[in-house]
Amino acid sequence: AQACKAMPQQCFAAASVHEQQAKDLFAWFEGTALLDNVTKLVLDNVTGTSTKLGKNHCCNGSSAGTSQRCIALKTPTWSYNQGMLLGAMADMHALTNDSHYLSIGACVLQAVMT
Repeated sequence: AQACKAMPQQCFAAASVHEQQAKDLFAWFEGTALLDNVTKLVLDNVTGTSTKLGKNHCCNGSSAGTSQRCIALKTPTWSYNQGMLLGAMADMHALTNDSHYLSIGACVLQAVMT
């Protein structure tokens, strides 16, 4: 805190870097299929798809062409996963002022309560 008072430009630059890192991490999350499109609940894990080389490629935060690289495993959902996402969506909204994150959180919260 003291350093930010002494050099506010550096703190602003650091905050911009952290905001971008948070956005990048959320983009990664969206690319993993961990948020079930049907139930709107956070799944516990995903698996990868095989390539020609026989290696699994998953959770790299992107889609391969038109098909997703990560495939959701329909395992039980756990309340701590939902809570982590709800907290993250509140933090992302506070960081970016983008209501999109609150909308995602609201969908997850509704799914938890039903």
